[in-house]
Amino acid sequence: MRARGRHALVVGGTGLWVRVLLRGLCPAPPRAPAVRAALRALAAQRGPDELHRHLAVLDPPAAARVHPRDTVRVERALEVAFSSGRRLSDWQAAHRFAEVSYDALLVGLAVAMPDLEARIAARARRMVAAGFADEVRRLRASGLADAAPAWASVGYREMRAHVDGACDLEAAVGSLVVSTRRFAKRQRTWFRAEPGVLWRDPERDRERLLSEATMFLAHGERPAA
Repeated sequence: MRARGRHALVVGGTGLWVRVLLRGLCPAPPRAPAVRAALRALAAQRGPDELHRHLAVLDPPAAARVHPRDTVRVERALEVAFSSGRRLSDWQAAHRFAEVSYDALLVGLAVAMPDLEARIAARARRMVAAGFADEVRRLRASGLADAAPAWASVGYREMRAHVDGACDLEAAVGSLVVSTRRFAKRQRTWFRAEPGVLWRDPERDRERLLSEATMFLAHGERPAA
């Protein structure tokens, strides 16, 4: 895009996604299908906790960071250890997200808490009005496994409880709102610890933010925090 005289504007993304975009991933080895298959067979036979116990022996720092039920990350850490002979935590410690690949202006939207909570509740209502429950019913009817990663997403697990008859729709919406608030809190905690984020209120600081972004794109001038 730079060669065409254009600027890239990236909106959204999780904290880790943004960090990887700007600083890259550690150069750990690629997927090893045979190792991954063996790990999944072991988990199917003895349960996911067994994988985490192995990880605690092979890579204690990684095991301390990863929840025993987070099978995706547990499998990845074990896969790296077995396929490379080097712990994933060591790969990550050497990388440390130290080198920035792009000259970027990172802007965080500092929405006031009452406004944010109102937006979260309104979003949950819009999702239901748009047919969220019907979408989850179709997923259930398709035979999607209970352990599928999709059910771990905020909203889907709460609506699945309603579809399965464990709660009424109002209770499911309430749970969805609470889970989204918790997720938003985790996002704020992550980004508050991220260096170089320029925090601005999207309404009160609108004109200031537009001016700062324009100066950065035109002249590379970074605004003061």
